Amino acid sequence: MAAALRLGNSSSSWLDWDEALSIFLSLSPAEGSDYQAVKRVLLQRFGCDWNGFRSKFLSVKPQEAEDFGTFTNRAWRYFDRWVELSGVSTLEGLSYLVCSEIALQACDEDFVA
Repeated sequence: MAAALRLGNSSSSWLDWDEALSIFLSLSPAEGSDYQAVKRVLLQRFGCDWNGFRSKFLSVKPQEAEDFGTFTNRAWRYFDRWVELSGVSTLEGLSYLVCSEIALQACDEDFVA
């Protein structure tokens, strides 16, 4: 961590190791020894599952001092990960994913439920 501080990285940008450890310790022994299960739980908790990337993509805005190319590249990466983690592999699946999202955004919660 001292090296990160010397490089100018603030402690607020570090992964919350205490939270990650707490999540890991809450898993059953079987889950804790299963790499894929640990990875899935941690990625979900830190917003790196399909829903997290969906949210990031739908709310993406340019960051201060970010040029257009960098912004569109970041937006594309969010979209790409959302599609990949959603399990979409065909144009029809992509169409369904995007159209479903537009429909959900257009309707209130009572209508969708």
